[in-house]
Amino acid sequence: MQIYMTLIILTALAGLVGTLLVGFSRHNKVGDPNYDRKPLGNWGRLGVYYVLMIIVLFAILFYAIAE
Repeated sequence: MQIYMTLIILTALAGLVGTLLVGFSRHNKVGDPNYDRKPLGNWGRLGVYYVLMIIVLFAILFYAIAE
């Protein structure tokens, strides 16, 4: 069970590091006019990523509990 909790924590930390790297990148500070013109598509893709990650994490968690 401990290995699965470690994997979940490492996944969350990797997401945090990735988010911070993108947020503080030079390209992000300059901005992108195309990004600002398509907010619905951007939020839709982001939502899909979150839903997929939640499904994967729940699958790992349920597998760990069942073991």
